[in-house]
Amino acid sequence: MEDKPDSTELPENVEANEEAVSPLVKSLVEPEHEALTTEEVRKLSELDDVDLGRLIESLPQEARAEVLAEIPPERYWPLLVRLQHETVTNLFKLIPSEVQDSIMEYASDADIIELADALPKKFVGALLVEVESERAEALLAALSYDEEQVGRYMKTDVMRVRGSSSVNLLRKRLDRRSSFPAAIVVLDENNHAAGVMLYRDITRAGAKEKLIDLLSPVTCFRDDMTLAEAARAGDYNYNTAWYPVEREGEVVGVLGAADLLDYLKEKNIESLGSEASSEEEDLFTPVMKAARIRAIWLVINLGTAFLASAVIAMFEGTLEKVVALAVLMPVVASMGGIAGSQTLAIAIRGLALKTLSEANLKLLLVKEARIAVLNGIVLGLLVGVVVWQWFDSPQLGAIIAVAILVNGLAAAYAGTMVPFLLKKLKIDPAVSGSVILTTVTDVVGFFLFLGLGTLVFVTLAATSA
Repeated sequence: MEDKPDSTELPENVEANEEAVSPLVKSLVEPEHEALTTEEVRKLSELDDVDLGRLIESLPQEARAEVLAEIPPERYWPLLVRLQHETVTNLFKLIPSEVQDSIMEYASDADIIELADALPKKFVGALLVEVESERAEALLAALSYDEEQVGRYMKTDVMRVRGSSSVNLLRKRLDRRSSFPAAIVVLDENNHAAGVMLYRDITRAGAKEKLIDLLSPVTCFRDDMTLAEAARAGDYNYNTAWYPVEREGEVVGVLGAADLLDYLKEKNIESLGSEASSEEEDLFTPVMKAARIRAIWLVINLGTAFLASAVIAMFEGTLEKVVALAVLMPVVASMGGIAGSQTLAIAIRGLALKTLSEANLKLLLVKEARIAVLNGIVLGLLVGVVVWQWFDSPQLGAIIAVAILVNGLAAAYAGTMVPFLLKKLKIDPAVSGSVILTTVTDVVGFFLFLGLGTLVFVTLAATSA
């Protein structure tokens, strides 16, 4: 029977090797870069999974395709589980079908469960067809739970023993098995989980000792609990490697303490970029897709901005025509602010994950500028037409359209550069970034909008006179 460690090995806090990753990022994003050199291929092969994941997160799609072509099939899954789910989704669009077929055999159950929602449904279906029926049944049961539920990640290979049993009886049961179970759950007199038996206690305890006397109290989870609820309820100490999981009062599996710690670590990183959706966009999501994601929230924000403008417009009848500029000022400032906050969140997350550096900063600026131009043109024209009809002034519509476009570009530049510069100055960008960003978008938006308005209407007034 194979040896079994006393507890689940907790994930190491491994930092990426910046000296190995940054030069490769810089080389791969250079405009004149055409193909990987022999030296670059050698350096890629020397990167461990943490460094390779950091490299891929730092690259745009074109460069990612080059790197993927050099990765052997057996390295895919250790790499994929270290990436954001959105990155995994984007990567699979670059992986040829024959390569997808070749990596299936290397996927573990934990890999499939962890990444099922990020992988193409066609790929997951084909993967389940390839595995043994018993394993496929277990995977389907796990995937029936939501991504955030405990049941999705619990191990079902558990041994249930009564607390009144002796250590000697348990040893005999283990000797009859070909391999150790994931965990040994001890039941009380009501068949509820009393705790999880540690392997080290089995070897140290006397043969006649009762299992119930060797247990430390441990929290029991329901299978339909969310990971957030479990993380709040869990007790974290050296003796806790597994938490029993029950369904309708019956023990159906265990959840690893390491899984909860991984979840808390991911949420801690996501909180640094909470103003942007954490699973929808990674550092170099394609421009069209990223623009579409952000446009939804820009349109929502547009509605609230016009609400503020409508309140001011209630007094428009008593004022001169120029007051229309004051009525529309909140629209320009608010659109710049929300666009900038989206970029700011992506940049802050990139800094937190160490995927944003001087090597790819310029490339990110270009990407954000393209998104700003795309959304600026579409939403600027939309707002311009509305303003034209509202105030019966094509000049005013053109002014606000230009102001929204240019302020969006300023927001993209500030949202990318501000957190990077603050990090250089050793100032927390998560705390100070939004303050500086708001100042930039307000100053640029107001100056541009009012300046253009003054210039146009003064010129028109002078011409008519």
